[in-house]
Order: sequence, then structure tokens, then C-alpha cells
Amino acid sequence: MTTFLPELPSAATVRQSNYLSIPLPSPYAELLGKLPRQVQFSMMIYGEPGSGKSSLSLKIANVLAKATNKYVLYNANEEPLESGSINLRLNMLNINDTRIKILDARDFDILQMHLRTGKYKFCVIDSLNNFEGVSDMDVLNLMQEFPNVSFIFLSMVDKQNKAKATKTFEHLVFAVYFTENSKTGEAIVRLKKSRYGATLREMNIFEA
Repeated sequence: MTTFLPELPSAATVRQSNYLSIPLPSPYAELLGKLPRQVQFSMMIYGEPGSGKSSLSLKIANVLAKATNKYVLYNANEEPLESGSINLRLNMLNINDTRIKILDARDFDILQMHLRTGKYKFCVIDSLNNFEGVSDMDVLNLMQEFPNVSFIFLSMVDKQNKAKATKTFEHLVFAVYFTENSKTGEAIVRLKKSRYGATLREMNIFEA
């Protein structure tokens, strides 16, 4: 029995193909690179508490919602809505987009239920280490379960200031960013890895 195999595209064909990216404003276009518009993208942001990773992810969520007119699911499982901290951060950042929906579930099944509605194009998980009885690789597998959703994962750090997510996790996402407080007290994001052609290596989170 002969199996028909389609002809594979050449490097020249792939190079000339029309790559559609999300039209991001500066400096996010330089920091995030050419995020694909039609297929899933993934990134991880990690850093110490108070280094600005949640603020950065909210600002990215805001930029994505405005650039695409699509819904973003922001799962703030580190901060219950009743605590008021998300309210304060949204006010500080002047974010009030109705396309950004805030969830504070530590129950992984609840997050999956919201994603199964098919409403969301993007999902921010702050943080992937906070689900009860769920490994970080289980969280990563959301990418396979929901191929039409792009994910931004936030990770805590260990005592060596490295991401608590496994090295496999860090390898499998397409971009990695590290947030830290500089010696002058500024919240800085540094590009660690990007497969999207990002060119900005460092940015002050609150000046962007």
C-alpha cells in the first residue's frame, strides 16, 4: 500500500510566505517582536514578587485587546479579587478595557471551563505555580488543549532567582522575559529568549 505524502515547502517558499503579525505599538512591537496573528503564540514572564511582572502582563493584555479587538482572559490566581489589589493595579495603569476579563481561580478546572467557551483569543496566567495539585507541565498542556488561544504564563522564582517552572517549560514556550528591580528602584523587564524577532533587550515597565 502506497502512502501519499504531500510535497514539502522549500526554505525559499517558506521565506517568501506572508507572515501575518499582530500590529503592536512601540515599544511593545520591539519588546515582543512579530507575534503571529493567525496561530498560537506563547511566552513566560518570571521575576521576584514586586518586580513588575503582573503589571507588565496587564499592560501586554491591554495592548493585545486593543490591537486585535479580541478578548483576553486574565487569571489572577495570586490575588483574590476581594483583596482589592487588582483594582488598585488597574487604576494605577489606567486599564479599563471591557475585553479584558478578570478571573481569580486557583481551581484549574474553572480556568479550563472558561477557556472552553471559545470566547478568548489570549490567556494570561498569573501565576502558573498557584494551581492546587497541578504541575506546571499540566498548565503548559493548555496550549495543546486550546490551540486557538495564545498564552502568557507568569512564574515565581526560587531562591536562586530562577523561574520555578521546569527547564522543559522554559524551553517549550517561544519567548521568555525576566523582571527585576534595578539598583535605582526601577522595574525592568529583560528579554531572555524570543523566537519572534524581538529587538528591545531591556525596558522600564512603567515608562512604556
